[in-house]
Amino acid sequence: MPTHFQLNDSDFIRRFADCSFPPEWFNHEAHLRLAYLHLQQYGLETAIENISLQIKRYDAFWTDGKKFHQTMTEAGVKVVNHFMTRSRSTDFVSLLEEFPKLRNQFKSLLESHYSKAKLQGEQGRTTFLEPDLLSF
Repeated sequence: MPTHFQLNDSDFIRRFADCSFPPEWFNHEAHLRLAYLHLQQYGLETAIENISLQIKRYDAFWTDGKKFHQTMTEAGVKVVNHFMTRSRSTDFVSLLEEFPKLRNQFKSLLESHYSKAKLQGEQGRTTFLEPDLLSF
């Protein structure tokens, strides 16, 4: 099981927010878990605001601050929200079991909404860009 599961949900949220979450634990699945927990607790709009601020701060704390990408972050939260609203699961692990695409094909899920050019462009790093292929 991935290392981030060593933390319960409240410790996971707290340690990510205060930047004490080890960067080697912040893999794709941990990103999904962060989105899931914030969506569950706050709803879509507040989850997007919280996660954007926290990932930006975390990136600046642990790296050069240039990895954060606003469009990918917001689009990612919207994708997780989409699957949560269609799910019968009551926890994060069950959501991933019900929708393995979240874990295994996330890039293709984003690319169903965005052309590669738009998703990889520099403007999307600092500003949320609406999808150019399929709206959310």
